[in-house]
Amino acid sequence: MKRLLRLFLSTLNYAVKREFEFKFNLLFFLIFNIVWILTSLAGISLVFKEAGTIAGWTRPQAMLLVLVYYITGSVIKALVIPGANQLAELVRTGGFDFYLLKPVDAQLLVSLTKMYPNQLARILIVAFALPWYLGKMGLAVSFGSWMLFLILIILAVTAFYNLYFIIASLSFWLQNIFNLNDLFAEILDVGKRTTDIFTGVAGGAILFVIPVGLIATIPAKVLMGTAGWEILPLLLLSNLILFVISRKFFRFAIRFYSSASS
Repeated sequence: MKRLLRLFLSTLNYAVKREFEFKFNLLFFLIFNIVWILTSLAGISLVFKEAGTIAGWTRPQAMLLVLVYYITGSVIKALVIPGANQLAELVRTGGFDFYLLKPVDAQLLVSLTKMYPNQLARILIVAFALPWYLGKMGLAVSFGSWMLFLILIILAVTAFYNLYFIIASLSFWLQNIFNLNDLFAEILDVGKRTTDIFTGVAGGAILFVIPVGLIATIPAKVLMGTAGWEILPLLLLSNLILFVISRKFFRFAIRFYSSASS
């Protein structure tokens, strides 16, 4: 575990230093993200001018949902999607051979050796905006609710890590899979909208099977005080099941890998 933590920190350190080598690009990315977030909020405002409420959500609540989405989505785009994309590329080119030779679990190694820290810039932006906006809404969030909020963010990231690696593992059979990044982004983008529009079986699936509801809807409800710790046991259980499926599927899929030397 210590070795993996050192590997993660060294990779993150390298990635951050690489980003700061191009300071103008980083500055442009920060400005672009501020504009993009404001554009998303403006779009929400226009929609709710006509709709009033959507699935019981008001305009201020929907804007809070978008802010929460940018926190979770940015972590997933920075730490999860790069590794999943890299797995498909390594399998296609035969570069996966080198990961199998290392004295570290291949899946973890692929996951930890590529990340996009510039995506984390959005978190810094929203970290300043979120408390201010909650105050503007008249919401006083307790310490316990903030803790649950952070736990849900972690669960969302791990759930999407497992889901995306299940999808990426299909490359062991379909080695010409392209545009995985677009697929991952499209799945993630669903979380920008409230999942309360789904009911019945679809509502359960969108939370526990394809956990889009964990991206923003449930964490936002925690901040608003309409959801609490009672939902955590089921989310932990579904996350554990998804993790087991992801690991077993990866280990099964790896048997079908044709190395570059074969």
